[in-house]
Amino acid sequence: MKGLAQKTYLNLMIATIILVLVFISLLSLGWYYIVGLSNNANSLNTERNNYQNESAILETLNSKINKISPQKNLVYDSIPTAKDVSSFIATFETESKIYNLSMKSTIIGSAKTKVKTGSDYSQAINRQQYYEIPIQYQLSGQYQDLTRFINSLSGMKRLNSVTNLVVTADNSDVAQPTKVKADFIITIYAKK
Repeated sequence: MKGLAQKTYLNLMIATIILVLVFISLLSLGWYYIVGLSNNANSLNTERNNYQNESAILETLNSKINKISPQKNLVYDSIPTAKDVSSFIATFETESKIYNLSMKSTIIGSAKTKVKTGSDYSQAINRQQYYEIPIQYQLSGQYQDLTRFINSLSGMKRLNSVTNLVVTADNSDVAQPTKVKADFIITIYAKK
């Protein structure tokens, strides 16, 4: 019996070791599963927090867009439907004379014009909801007068924008060495 008891004892030990190994394996798998769920929960919490932050930012942006939208319409509503360049040029010339500036040239688009009344609007740039009509000017006068005049353009009735402003010394008048010459494009707008 001694041999049978030893054999039984060995079988019990092997079974115990196997059960302990199975238990440890199941415990490891369970721990891995629990830690994995915990990591997934942490990941989901992080994603939720990021979503909430982005949602708050989106709400702020939507609020800003809603505030800007009426202003956008105000600008668009201030654009005249007529592509009449002649009245703008006449007003421009009158204003420039008030500031003691002399007009050297006027170019609508890329074609020089001597006549300020014409119905050729082929130089208008077609945009989605409006036309841009670029007018190139060259003015000459004192620097201070020129800067005051350029600032006054924002107060004109017709919406306009000044671009490509280049100011250089005007050496054509020896009697007035402080004169400057300004070349720039002023763009006016017309609704479609």
